[in-house]
Amino acid sequence: MTERVPWPDPPREPGEWGTGRVVGPPGAPSAPVASVLTVPSAPLGSGGSTAVHSGAHPRAISPPPPVPAGAKASPSLAVNDRAPSWLMVMSVVILAVAVIGAAYMMLSVEDEYPDRWDAKVEPLAAWVADARDLEFEHPVYVNFLSPAEYTAAASVEGPATEEGDDDLADVVSQMRALGLVTGEVDLTESVNTLNDSGTLAFYRPSDKQIYVRGTSLTPAVRVTLVHELVHVLQDQHFDLGRNGDPEGDPFGTLRAVAEGDAGRIEDQYAAEELSGPEREAVAKDSEESGQEAADEVAASVPEGLTAVFAAPYMFGEPFVAHVAADDGNAGMDEALSDPPSSRVLFDPRLWGTPEATDLDVSAQVPAGTEELDSDRLGSPILYMVLASRLPAADALTAVDAVGGERYVAYRDGSRVCTRTVVKGRDAAATSTLEGAFERWAEVSPADTTKVSNDAGSIMLQTCDPGPDAEFTAVTLDSLALPVGRIDLFAALRTNGTKPAVASCVVDKVIPALTSEQISGADPEAEAAIAGVVAGAAGSCAGAS
Repeated sequence: MTERVPWPDPPREPGEWGTGRVVGPPGAPSAPVASVLTVPSAPLGSGGSTAVHSGAHPRAISPPPPVPAGAKASPSLAVNDRAPSWLMVMSVVILAVAVIGAAYMMLSVEDEYPDRWDAKVEPLAAWVADARDLEFEHPVYVNFLSPAEYTAAASVEGPATEEGDDDLADVVSQMRALGLVTGEVDLTESVNTLNDSGTLAFYRPSDKQIYVRGTSLTPAVRVTLVHELVHVLQDQHFDLGRNGDPEGDPFGTLRAVAEGDAGRIEDQYAAEELSGPEREAVAKDSEESGQEAADEVAASVPEGLTAVFAAPYMFGEPFVAHVAADDGNAGMDEALSDPPSSRVLFDPRLWGTPEATDLDVSAQVPAGTEELDSDRLGSPILYMVLASRLPAADALTAVDAVGGERYVAYRDGSRVCTRTVVKGRDAAATSTLEGAFERWAEVSPADTTKVSNDAGSIMLQTCDPGPDAEFTAVTLDSLALPVGRIDLFAALRTNGTKPAVASCVVDKVIPALTSEQISGADPEAEAAIAGVVAGAAGSCAGAS
């Protein structure tokens, strides 16, 4: 049996299933609606008290990149969902996870799992199993690492071949074509920064172990371990390492649901098991560490790439809040077994409705070109594409009109291009989408974009304008509107408000807010939002 690092005490926040919840806001809008939101303490429409309290808190996530469509899983890389390769970025053909050299990483077959939980972890594991209504099939190892060892575990190496360099260049070209990044982008450096900055632990489904940065079992670390232990339960019961159905939705929905579920139980633990001073200490540490992490990410990672990485988790937690409000752990089990489409993550109000089913859409590359990728783009990413060149409200309206979509990428000579084909839910929705795509094309770099309508299938064709082209890429602030909408809905549902009433309030509140109020730039936003919510609550009380 190989020697193993002893079990000291760790610091805070989770990882590779998420790279955890970052200790600060990398990837989050500066202040989404939820950060200033006030909602009635009693369910809206219940006739209860009109006192207000803070709504759902935002949780910024810096996720690790999954493996792209068609790639084979590395034994060291968590593989959870499919997606276009520009989104997943981390093809194991191109990038290999760096291996920690320590002997404890090398386990014999019979040493795959410990016989029992470490004494320090066992009480947390018992609490998690009870809170989540699931039993652990077996304990797992929890490795506490020095900062250098943790960074190595969370890092990847760049491509070792010219072919690998070309593949990475194609990924960047696709992202430029879609308006998500500009200029040259070092994906390896960006990914390593996102994986490491502000993260304190991660669970790796491939080797069934938890890795923690540090050696001190503080209250914050206990909260972190609860989060990671939920991921262990999820993996043992629902297989977090599975690839999605090739015809399924690519946008990290399994990852998003798993992170939201772990965050839900983590918050429950903090509320029930930490004292008031302990919660205050955790919050203070989170704020201070988060700012440091945010500064590091902002300095070295393109804003659009941070938004792409963060989006599944920012959209996943409000979805979980909506499902858990009615169905608790059973609802989470259902969502983990059969993750929703990205359209449902983008607007959780679709969950369980006929509109949650995507329309069939096909997309082909032009004759004589080389196909690079084929999958679905996902509603949050489509929103980011449109919001890079349209007002956020117009991008939101367009994505709400989508009934189904498909994405392909190809090489035409030396140029990388993409095609995104969408169908509206009805004729009016299709017209909305066509108009949005045409306006997006009008402000795109010259000779890069074309829009067409083939019997109701709207195609947006874009080509890489090159690293020297000047255009505005997507920003983190553009996410404030859709994230604010679902955070408001989640806060109302968590409060016990019925779905129909909560939906009515959302539809009245979000259009009434200014962009400054939604982003948090308005110092009077909290009071203004509270007033708008209160007014909407009165008119929506009878919604059904």
